[in-house]
Amino acid sequence: MTDPNSLAPPQQPQPELDRALLNDVMSRALTPGTLFGRGLDLSERDREQFSVVVGLAENKLAPNYEDPEWQAFQALVQEGSDKGVLMSFASQEGSNVPSWCVNGGESATVKKIRLADSGTPAIEVPAKIFNLFHWQITTESLSKYITSSNDTLKGRMTKYLGQDLQQLSQLLKEPDSN
Repeated sequence: MTDPNSLAPPQQPQPELDRALLNDVMSRALTPGTLFGRGLDLSERDREQFSVVVGLAENKLAPNYEDPEWQAFQALVQEGSDKGVLMSFASQEGSNVPSWCVNGGESATVKKIRLADSGTPAIEVPAKIFNLFHWQITTESLSKYITSSNDTLKGRMTKYLGQDLQQLSQLLKEPDSN
């Protein structure tokens, strides 16, 4: 009898993380005045490395998506999206998290709130859920650079690519206990 696993195509080895390349791209992307097509064009190798970073980040984050607080947060996000009340044109400073998601600290619970300054609907979450949301958004943001052509990116600021790489490098350095 033939082993069913022997019929599967061989697994392609995952490329290794090239920190020097990523640091170079990050440094160039964060240089003031740099634009895609003027100071930075992404190579296939760059995109391959972004894919490695995204894969490592997703693997690190995946177990946290089973957390009941994350699931409660996602249910409130869906409810707010369905009602059209969770809108934000700004991210909170130092993160990619929209202003309607409020970090309530370590002991907070997931709940609907209204922002004190504007009265707009928001969701308060514990710090661990806020951070997980930030990492999820940042990973999704970096993913877009994998498939966007240099022609599509031409003339755009590179700052956000640099910030995404910088922030995800911090995530990958953290111990797995998120």
